[in-house]
Amino acid sequence: NEEQKEALSNIDILVLDGLGNEIKTDYVRDRILLPILTERYRNHLPTIITSNYTIEEIAEMYSSGRKNAGTLHPSARHLLDLLKAICGKEITLLSKLY
Repeated sequence: NEEQKEALSNIDILVLDGLGNEIKTDYVRDRILLPILTERYRNHLPTIITSNYTIEEIAEMYSSGRKNAGTLHPSARHLLDLLKAICGKEITLLSKLY
């Protein structure tokens, strides 16, 4: 709901753990994820994002409805650019699960 989205947009520190593991729809991308991340970026609020996927892989997963293979949906392109701006750089951590 809008109150929860507002709270996530303005909380002091937001941790998105496992980004890319959620259900990926145009609605989630355009009405939840992009508005929250955009607001946090505009207000310079710390956002920690963990994922098993690269930023490019996340954008590709959120690129439903693309017309040509290899071309990102415009909103997915915006998500890609926003994630790169927020993260600055990706840190790859490798671990072995036993």
